[in-house]
Amino acid sequence: MKALPWIERWKNSGTLLSEAEVAYLGELVAFIDRAIELRAPFVQLAPTLCAFADGLASVDFEFMIASAAERIPEFDIQTSKLTEAKAPEKPLGDEEQAFLEDLKGVLDYGIRNGVTLRVITGFFSHDFHELERNGFDFQVAKRRGFRPKASGYSKANEDSVQGVDD
Repeated sequence: MKALPWIERWKNSGTLLSEAEVAYLGELVAFIDRAIELRAPFVQLAPTLCAFADGLASVDFEFMIASAAERIPEFDIQTSKLTEAKAPEKPLGDEEQAFLEDLKGVLDYGIRNGVTLRVITGFFSHDFHELERNGFDFQVAKRRGFRPKASGYSKANEDSVQGVDD
């Protein structure tokens, strides 16, 4: 796969992610994984993922400030809530799952290629604010013409990602 177009220009564009930021993004990936495993309703997950982007933006993407001020979700707590929730009436759909997989791809690509937290968060902000216009209803947003910025990132591979561990 060729390098992914939009994010490519942001590689190594600023300060590398701190260990705390990488750990937090790892918790975000675990939250998404658990949501997929449980087929949790997308409308239940989306506000939490939107809050992630909004919380960081509210403090100019300063992770430590956002964390200390409790402006960003604690994904370990959110993951526990998913596990404890009753069976969903409308489980996660296939297209919604693919979208979440693409978001995980953005996270992986960003971490491996020195993309800043601001840029990574931009994907979440763009996509979830577009979805918010339709009450986080993925199908309604798609009918309106929504095209996720994160599309295709789940297919990133060693050819498109620097520094892959052997």
